[in-house]
Amino acid sequence: MVASANTRLRLETAHLTALFAQHRAVRDVSLLFPANTVTAIIGPSGCGKSTLLRCLNRMHELTPGASVDGEVLLDDISVIETPSTTPVSLIQNGTFTTGTNKWRIIGNHQGEVIDDPDQPGNKVLRLVATGGTEHMSNHGETTFANNRDTVTGREYLISFRAKWISGCRQFNTRLYFNRLARITLLDAPALHGTPGAQNSVFSANIGPTYQEFRHDPPVPAPFAPVTVSARARSG
Repeated sequence: MVASANTRLRLETAHLTALFAQHRAVRDVSLLFPANTVTAIIGPSGCGKSTLLRCLNRMHELTPGASVDGEVLLDDISVIETPSTTPVSLIQNGTFTTGTNKWRIIGNHQGEVIDDPDQPGNKVLRLVATGGTEHMSNHGETTFANNRDTVTGREYLISFRAKWISGCRQFNTRLYFNRLARITLLDAPALHGTPGAQNSVFSANIGPTYQEFRHDPPVPAPFAPVTVSARARSG
């Protein structure tokens, strides 16, 4: 769906992909939900309608085995041991100036170092997750400088810069053996896009788009015929 400049939105999804274990129930869905309108989600049984709704109301990630794809940009990752007394910096190449050196991106995560879109010349890690994370094999990781251990009861100051790009907004961080695990909900813009420039995911021909779905009568009698209509527009 394409929104006009005057469209007021209540909700938007951008390239949403939702999984149950390795099964993709929803794949790369981008939708706009304008204010003061009724949006119908229509499709055959098993096509992902209920999963999409669970994603919208934030219930999907509460389901065991469920996960959502996501993409973030990362920079300035830092872990300081005993910051209040004798601070020791533990992260190597936390600014990614030497690429992914000292970092390992494993499992269902992929990473590459790119120029910061907002600050050309500055390097950031583009991290893409195609499934859920956990502390053993699906994540990005590094080893502390000088192979230093994490000590129970010791103070650590953890900081980073992260920019949400698409998919799940939950960013998981943890130290070795799942210590100090935390989920940070990344900020996302109310409206996505590239104002004043061509959209970054522009395609010359995206195929038909559909608006104004409706069925008549709204509440049919059992076994009564129903007319389903929509306004189609070719890309």
